[in-house]
Amino acid sequence: MILVVGATGQLGTAITRKLVAAQQPVRAFVRHSSDYRHLQALDVDLAFGDLREPATVQAACQGITTIISTANGVI
Repeated sequence: MILVVGATGQLGTAITRKLVAAQQPVRAFVRHSSDYRHLQALDVDLAFGDLREPATVQAACQGITTIISTANGVI
């Protein structure tokens, strides 16, 4: 399974769509506060958390073979 971090962003969504189209199993790492409704329609596994919370990152990585990260931080 492939974990996409930053899946709610423009690039992350495009990557997630391409992976789903290629019939790859995808888990999207998203924050509860993000608008992730468009990902639900793609039939991906959603993992809720935050990169600043190690326990949620560790949980999202269970069973993952590949990580694609498009996440970035702006201060």
